[in-house]
Amino acid sequence: MNFTRRIVLTVLLSSVLLVLSTALATSQATTQQPVINARVVKVLQIDGLLFKDLNKNSRLDVYEDWRRPIEERVNDLVAQMTIEEKAGLMVGPTLPMGPDGSVSEQPAYGSNPFNPGPITLNTPATTDALLRRHIRQFINRENVAPGTMANWLNAVQQIAESSRLGIPVLFVTNPRNHYGAQAAFGMIEAGNAFSQWPGTLGLAAMRDTALVEEFARIAAQEYVSVGIRGAYHPTADVATEPRWNRFRETFGGNGRTCATCHPAGHNFTIDRTFINNLPSSDPLFVFRRPELAGLEVESLHGGHNQEQRDRVMRRFREGTTQLLTATDVAARGLDIGHLSHVVNYDVPWWRQAK
Repeated sequence: MNFTRRIVLTVLLSSVLLVLSTALATSQATTQQPVINARVVKVLQIDGLLFKDLNKNSRLDVYEDWRRPIEERVNDLVAQMTIEEKAGLMVGPTLPMGPDGSVSEQPAYGSNPFNPGPITLNTPATTDALLRRHIRQFINRENVAPGTMANWLNAVQQIAESSRLGIPVLFVTNPRNHYGAQAAFGMIEAGNAFSQWPGTLGLAAMRDTALVEEFARIAAQEYVSVGIRGAYHPTADVATEPRWNRFRETFGGNGRTCATCHPAGHNFTIDRTFINNLPSSDPLFVFRRPELAGLEVESLHGGHNQEQRDRVMRRFREGTTQLLTATDVAARGLDIGHLSHVVNYDVPWWRQAK
């Protein structure tokens, strides 16, 4: 399994394992009993604590043990998965709801709205998607009352719980809380069932970090309460490309404003970050602001010989350098593990770019 697929699989499994309980999991072990709800599998009682027997073998596996660190649970689960089950984690189609909040068992066909072509299967029937195709991530585009949505998503989770390993579903959504916004496929969902706020450009204009934090906290509570645990929200992106259709979902094109408005901006921490597609070989081009003072920054560009390039990469892999910037050509072919952030400063100009 190459580096990219390994990272994708780890991130997705980390996400779905977080769905197993209503408690917020961390990478550290915990002994605080979360709320356990089981509709299909048995509940194991061990040392006075409750665990879900997700793979139905009547014993506690590592991935079922919420006391263990997420990385250990992911590794144990991956070891038990088939190739087909792993492949199912690599796709994330829309999942439609059936009539009156029921589970839909009707497959949906259509052409790709972003690249029109022949009619193909867009979304399998729910049971087929979960039990035969092993899909575990879906985009929720429905706009219904919170109670109806919660009942529907719980019914979908019940089917997932009955699968061989009981891997839960990760539901994600596009933004739902922008006042007056019309639904646009692939960008924003109509959200009159949730609290309504100014768009992120409007919030940025207020320069009020506390208000942004309040918005983020309330929106997150609304999502989690109905069963949504992921969001396709490019809010933290610096909008540098006016042709990009999601410009309005950011805090604008000013890096200082974005850093101020983003809830994490005033408490900004970096492990190792890679910045791609810089229009300049100057490593400080994008970092001339007080929040990033004192960080070790180096760059890769076409003027480096192989020895210089190797030195830069060695220092970055060792953690001596915290920020690595690269021009477009110099960034090609890099294989770097354990990054905290990867940023495309500008939109790539060719569709094959990753």
